[in-house]
Amino acid sequence: MAGAWSNTGRQTFFASPHAVSYILILLNSAMFLLCLAGNSLVHIDQATLFHYGALYEGALARKEYWRFAASAFLHVNVLHFALNMLCIAAWSGILEHRLGATYFIIVYLVSAIGGSIATVYGLSGPFLAVGASGAISGIVGALLCLTLLGKAALSAQFFVVTIAVNVMFALRMPNIGWMAHLGGFTAGFACIAVLDGLEMFNRQWLRCKFPEFVKFAIAVAAAFAAIFAYIDGRLTSSSGIPVLIAGWGMAVLATVKLADFILCMRKGLTFFALTIPVLYAALSFIAVNATVDSIPAYCIKAQNFAMAHTQSAAAAYIGTACREAGLWPFVLASIVFVAALAVLWPELRRGLNDVGFAANTFRAERRRRAGL
Repeated sequence: MAGAWSNTGRQTFFASPHAVSYILILLNSAMFLLCLAGNSLVHIDQATLFHYGALYEGALARKEYWRFAASAFLHVNVLHFALNMLCIAAWSGILEHRLGATYFIIVYLVSAIGGSIATVYGLSGPFLAVGASGAISGIVGALLCLTLLGKAALSAQFFVVTIAVNVMFALRMPNIGWMAHLGGFTAGFACIAVLDGLEMFNRQWLRCKFPEFVKFAIAVAAAFAAIFAYIDGRLTSSSGIPVLIAGWGMAVLATVKLADFILCMRKGLTFFALTIPVLYAALSFIAVNATVDSIPAYCIKAQNFAMAHTQSAAAAYIGTACREAGLWPFVLASIVFVAALAVLWPELRRGLNDVGFAANTFRAERRRRAGL
């Protein structure tokens, strides 16, 4: 969809999705296809949803924190999936264009988790909750906060339309989780307020405005560190949580300041353009290698699904690939490295030709605008 603008320059309705919005749609699509094995388009059974991360009333008590985010990528049927993907495609482009990829992902995930937390505390009795409603409502809340802060030029028509669409969907679809909507909206609104304050503080603490690819890489590394700590089991001990969180926070702050110092140097951009592809490749290798033992089970499911749909050739290809599962971490890491280097090639060339202008540009950008 193209952006719609009034004659006053205020954006009124929708904007075309950007890269992260498409990635989110692809991730949701992949999970929906994964859940379809043994199910139908009109109904995915509760056992399948629970297996892949649906939220339930005991998730917090059992420290299954991953469900608070994973449930936002699951859907009960094709109509539920299609409506949520339509909302992401229609509304997320405005926010991603305004915030950039990193902050947009943070707002999206915080909103999804906020909706899940509101669901756990707001519902009594047994339940099973899935869907991207909290994250989508958080997008609307974030846009409203940006508008109230004077950081976006959205018209009242936009919010009237989005709220009307949400109400229409809620009236036509049963079992709508209103607590997820409210929690996600509140979390998205609050997240923007915090990020705006953080950016104002950064003017005093940081000299450079980070390029988006550097900001994104730091966020990815921080997220993986938290995930690995959770998988390692140290978050299951309540006594170790404050120390672990404090250590993680200090490591993130130290990394941010170190990145700021490097960007202030000549050729600093070259350092990041070369090391970030290595980082992504290493994280890809670690992630796939950690899950290689579960690959055979998914291979069997994929083969059975292909055979059930009379795709014997596809089943044969899947079987061949699965027999070489030990090579997957190396293959994926190599692909990720080459792809990341290709994407960052313009930044690498700019860094190699830098005689100090890049650092001056980053410093000037930091002083140009307060807040988001």
